[in-house]
Amino acid sequence: MQSATNAASASGRRAKLRGVLTVVALLAPLGSQAAEPQTGALLWPAPSPELKLQYSDDVETVFDLTYATVSGYRPLTLDLYRVKGISAPRPAVIYIHGGGFAGGTSRMAAPLWGSLDKLAAHIAAQGYVVASINYRLSSEAKFPAQLQDAKAAVRWLRANAQRYGVDPKRIAVWGESVGGSVAALIGTTCGVADLEGTSGNSDQSSCVQAVVDWYGVTDMSQLDAQAPPNATLVHNTPDSTQSQVLGCVLHFQCPASVVNRANPIAYIDPKTSAGAFLILHGDNDTAVSWKQSQILHDALQAKGIVAQFELLQGVNHNFVGATEDQGKHILDVTLRFLADHLGH
Repeated sequence: MQSATNAASASGRRAKLRGVLTVVALLAPLGSQAAEPQTGALLWPAPSPELKLQYSDDVETVFDLTYATVSGYRPLTLDLYRVKGISAPRPAVIYIHGGGFAGGTSRMAAPLWGSLDKLAAHIAAQGYVVASINYRLSSEAKFPAQLQDAKAAVRWLRANAQRYGVDPKRIAVWGESVGGSVAALIGTTCGVADLEGTSGNSDQSSCVQAVVDWYGVTDMSQLDAQAPPNATLVHNTPDSTQSQVLGCVLHFQCPASVVNRANPIAYIDPKTSAGAFLILHGDNDTAVSWKQSQILHDALQAKGIVAQFELLQGVNHNFVGATEDQGKHILDVTLRFLADHLGH
């Protein structure tokens, strides 16, 4: 009986692995150094000193464009992806990586997609200009620096819309894990002056038209209370992601006002919110309970804001454990949401 159980378990793991590999294969692989792009009426930066690479589906990227400088910190950079030769402004997607505010980059590994650059290239192939951003981590600066950096990226993209072929009236933010939290914050804090920061292009808006939040934290104060029995993280500790980015121990030291300032759910108002939200979460997430997504969805709908929430069966944080069909569904739902609310 034990042997049969082990064999079934191994078979299940192999099926899930095949699903992951198949989804990765759907995304554009890294190509060779690109020739000078054909840009038509739209401008594109010179290939030097930025690293320019060519992906399949005629998607090219320029890595490490500086979108903001903050005195005393490293330059804040992004990678820009788009299809070659586009002749009309396109909607844009700003992608915000995860990593617990302690690590991660715009091209970090991603369980289902292989790496974020492959995912970004796949999104761009659907007709979007994609900016995958880096931002200050918790070891460099405390909240709201991470949100202010991401808002600066939105403003930079609008200020450079003509150069990069972006329609400034059609911008979405998309993030996973803590990147999902930042995306949701951008989506609920349109026009909140003290969260804008001073990183340039102050004449531009950081408001967005749509938000994609993959398994982000929405109310830090409820994290441990909502945690499932098999939770792998305790958040009310000095070393937790939340305590590190806030600069105080969650629950024990942090004033409620400090915690609330970092919660997307605290700002929900039709006057300050994006037009639509898509929220995806696994029901077996042992790092951030799916209830964090449920309460955001419910609060948005209570204020009359368009919000779509999908709970993925058997899926953990980072979509670990997703089957092939679930991986396809995640991408299909997300891209359909963007098409519905941004066009392409």
